[in-house]
Amino acid sequence: MMIDDEYLPLLPHLLEEQPELFSNQDLQELDDTIALLETQSDDDAEDSLYDFYINHRHIRDALRNLSEAEREIKTLKPSASKPYGVTNIFPRLRQIIKDNQEKRNIPDEPKAQNKTS
Repeated sequence: MMIDDEYLPLLPHLLEEQPELFSNQDLQELDDTIALLETQSDDDAEDSLYDFYINHRHIRDALRNLSEAEREIKTLKPSASKPYGVTNIFPRLRQIIKDNQEKRNIPDEPKAQNKTS
């Protein structure tokens, strides 16, 4: 999978460093989006991420505002078999989301079915 998205590798950092930025609904919708990405084509996955950023502008803006130094430190290093490390980021992202939900005592909810824009 080769999703061309500059913000995706920064999401774990944002979730860990600014969890207050994410409402309970944001966390659930991000988890649903990540679950979809794992099964979608690259183009559809990029569209899903774009839709998430459009619907969660405060998150997109926070990602955009991360300093260049933080981007260099926190961005996953490409590997030959997985150019952007995207496949490896999904389990980490989902675990961070789950950890944030557990801290807030949010029960695991059934994943939403394929949403239309």
